[in-house]
Amino acid sequence: TGVKLTERQQQGLVAVGTLSAECSPRVTHLVAKCLRRTVKLMCAICRGVAIVQPKYLDRCAAGCAASSRRCSRGPGGAPDERPDLLWDKDGEAAFARRLSLPGYALAPALRRAYLWAAVGGRIVRLLGPASCELRAALEAVVAAADGRWLREDSDDLGTPGDVLLLAENRAAAEQVVAAEPSVGRPIYLAEALLAAACSQELRLEPYRLVG
Repeated sequence: TGVKLTERQQQGLVAVGTLSAECSPRVTHLVAKCLRRTVKLMCAICRGVAIVQPKYLDRCAAGCAASSRRCSRGPGGAPDERPDLLWDKDGEAAFARRLSLPGYALAPALRRAYLWAAVGGRIVRLLGPASCELRAALEAVVAAADGRWLREDSDDLGTPGDVLLLAENRAAAEQVVAAEPSVGRPIYLAEALLAAACSQELRLEPYRLVG
C-alpha cells in the first residue's frame, strides 16, 4: 500500500507470488512502509494478513539468488516474514490518538483477528447521504470481515440486534430518523466500523449518534 517497489523487490515478488491491487481473500501479505489507515490496511487486519516491510521482498530475491534457481511460487517458497513484519512506533501512536485507544499496537490487533473477528458475520447498512469514498471503504471492510452489506436501496432494516446501522455524521442520522421515525433504534457514526477494523475491538457507545 503506497509502496513503489525497486527492481530487486519486484524480482522477489515474482519469485514467490503475484501482485494484487485488490483486497482479495487470496492475499497473504500486505507490503507497507508505514502504518497508514488505508482501505487495504483495514482489510488486511480484518483478515489477519501478515503486514511486511518492503525489505521482505529483498530477502525473497536474495533467497532465490542464493539457491541459483527460481523459487517456487506461493507461501511455501517464501522466507519467514517475522523479521520483516511492519513495526511503526509513530504510526501506532497516531492510531492510538485517532482511535482513542491508548497503547494501540498492530500485532495484537492482527492476533485478535484470528481469535475473534470484531466485524465478522455482522450485517451492516449505511443510512442517509454519504460520500462515495466512505461507502466504498465500509463495503470493502465488511466484505473482508465476512460480514453482509445491505445496499442503500434495500427496504430491509433487519431486526434489532441483527443489523448495525451507520451514518456518516449526526446530520445524516437525524435526516433518516425524521424521514423514517419507525427506525427506532441506535444509529452509529460510520467511524465505529473503521475503528473496529483497525483495532478488532468493536466499541459502539462512543459513536452513538441517535437512538
